Amino acid sequence: MKKQRTTASTAPRVIRWAGAALAAVSFALVPAPASADIQSVQVATANFRAGPSKKHPILFSADRFYPVQIVERAKDWVRIRDFEGDEAWIAGWLLADTQTAVVTRNVINVRESPNTGATIVHTAERGAVFKLTKMKGSWVRVADEEGDIGWVHRNLLWGKLSDQATKAEAKPKAKPEAKPEAKPKAKSEAKPEAKPEAKPDQEAERKAPPKAEPQAKPKAKPAVKPAPKAKPSSKPADKRKSK
Repeated sequence: MKKQRTTASTAPRVIRWAGAALAAVSFALVPAPASADIQSVQVATANFRAGPSKKHPILFSADRFYPVQIVERAKDWVRIRDFEGDEAWIAGWLLADTQTAVVTRNVINVRESPNTGATIVHTAERGAVFKLTKMKGSWVRVADEEGDIGWVHRNLLWGKLSDQATKAEAKPKAKPEAKPEAKPKAKSEAKPEAKPEAKPDQEAERKAPPKAEPQAKPKAKPAVKPAPKAKPSSKPADKRKSK
């Protein structure tokens, strides 16, 4: 949305823009500011007043991304100048360092890529504001509050367009490739110390002692049977008569 003026400030604006020639002269009086002096509205809508307090009347209001040039600071208030040369006061906390720009021509083309032969995505009228996302030569990639993206020639815009944006586009210098660290040479495996050959008698000692052969149990001798007693003769012994 464009800058909206209050009824009290309409008359001066009509006189200034009475004709196209006067409009061109008026715009020429506002040179492109240094990026360091530019801030933009960071709220949905901000009021710009005649003095540094809420008691002063509102001269105009502007939406998010509207860029202004800082002219003076007084505590929490800032005196600004916009792309049309209008000066007013605004509370400092309503501004931010976001990189933005405003359309300075009656109607401009927003293109798909950064060249005049590219497809036109949409058009924008004078006073429309954009957030700047990238610089490529004399072209600026812009995004509106709704998120629509396209490319616009920087000569059609006023705002934070100087070196800061250009530096953002500059390709970073390639860092020298870090040389891989030299891997330490693998230590040669220590050869096991040659053990002195054992002498035969030592080897015999080292060998496991032979298992003792089990001693044969003596066979039990057969028991000697006692000689059979002589059986008495069945015949009676001859009795001798004593004399």
